[in-house]
Amino acid sequence: MGLLSIALGVTISFYCRFAVNVIGFWLLDTRGVRTFYAVTSSFLAGLYVPVGLFPDWLHTLAAATPFPSILQTPVDVLSGHVTGVDAWRAVGLQVVWVAVTCLAGRALTTAGRTKLVVQGG
Repeated sequence: MGLLSIALGVTISFYCRFAVNVIGFWLLDTRGVRTFYAVTSSFLAGLYVPVGLFPDWLHTLAAATPFPSILQTPVDVLSGHVTGVDAWRAVGLQVVWVAVTCLAGRALTTAGRTKLVVQGG
């Protein structure tokens, strides 16, 4: 189950970064958006402080994003912090986030193709 959780976390991370990069259809320079995404996603994923140690309001905010499913969920599953039914729920939530982020990236790509303007020749 740990390997499945890792694979799902990597997939969610890819789709999130894809969606951030697709914003380039509307912006000429995406460095600011990518930097904001990197800082926000790292913090809410539990890279600096485990999500379980967040205050209630911040834990609720993090749970409303896919970021804990990228890092904290695989760590919890691999370390045995969540087991049994709770582990299956956590992996199930990761599957939901894979679908949501994939559809978001696809929607942004479809919308961006109508906006695409090639610059410089």
